Amino acid sequence: MINKVTWDNFIIGKIMSKTALFFIAFVAQGIIGLVSAEGVYDPTSSTITLPSSLVIPANTEIGTIVYTSDAISTSMKDGKSSTSAFASEYATSPTLSSYGNNVYETGITGLGFRLRGVFQTPAQSGIEQYYSVSTAQPSYYWLGSQTTSYEQYTYLELVVIGNSVESGSLDLSGVTARLRFNYDSTNSSSESTWLIYLSGTTEVTSASCEVNTYDTSVDLGTMYTQNLKAAGSTSNTTDFTINLTCSSSLVPNITFSGTVDSNNNNIFANDSGTATGVGIQLLYDNIAITPDTAVSLGTVTSTSATDYDFKARLYQTTNTVTAGSVDTTVNFTLEYE
Repeated sequence: MINKVTWDNFIIGKIMSKTALFFIAFVAQGIIGLVSAEGVYDPTSSTITLPSSLVIPANTEIGTIVYTSDAISTSMKDGKSSTSAFASEYATSPTLSSYGNNVYETGITGLGFRLRGVFQTPAQSGIEQYYSVSTAQPSYYWLGSQTTSYEQYTYLELVVIGNSVESGSLDLSGVTARLRFNYDSTNSSSESTWLIYLSGTTEVTSASCEVNTYDTSVDLGTMYTQNLKAAGSTSNTTDFTINLTCSSSLVPNITFSGTVDSNNNNIFANDSGTATGVGIQLLYDNIAITPDTAVSLGTVTSTSATDYDFKARLYQTTNTVTAGSVDTTVNFTLEYE
């Protein structure tokens, strides 16, 4: 009877001991789980919307970034201190362009795209990393904090990858990318993911602007010295034309260059003539043109050949003018945007 009571007490004590040990082990596992919480993104997905239209001038240099989107961003925090990797990669499989440099094919000849990430950690900001089909990424030290969030940014860039870009409709909705933190190829459950989608359609226009014809010689006629009374006087205004064919919505600019007059740097000098005290002034839309300064011809509204009308006139640069010939050479350069 006494032995039975003693045995029961011993058994009860043993059970209580096991229960206590089990409880302690359970609590310990819960504490570890909180301390090692992995990175948390907010939001967990974002979308970059393509521009509705994009005009790319002909002969744009290969490697030129012709469009950069506004940044999309997510906040991330991680309570665990570690050396972790940002794996910026594509969830789909775009084709790397022959240009390389993390630029992928868009389906539009001569035009590629890439995603550029700018990441932050507690120890470092402004980490620039391009998205790739490869998951081989550098690691960065992360100082754990459950309360502090760090912004991660991504941009879409459209890049010229060929000698010419064809016009067409650009659709990148089939592309999905992701930013993975704590990337581990052997244990995907340890990582957090921010998904990036592309939406919208861009009408790409390959633009050009060409000079068709222009007046290679402008005859200002004959002028008598008595018609020029003082510096600043003008005479013999004559029209001349430059004919252009440009893509719609372009803004052509023309810059006239040549030798400027030593007395007035807004006037082209009579560099080959014998008359003194006079030079040549050019005008567009009745506004004087400054040498070596671009003149905007406005936004193109017609793709037909168009005449742009200018004027040239004699301009007195000093108070005294001597008779002789006037012979001035002026070059012009056409640019457009």
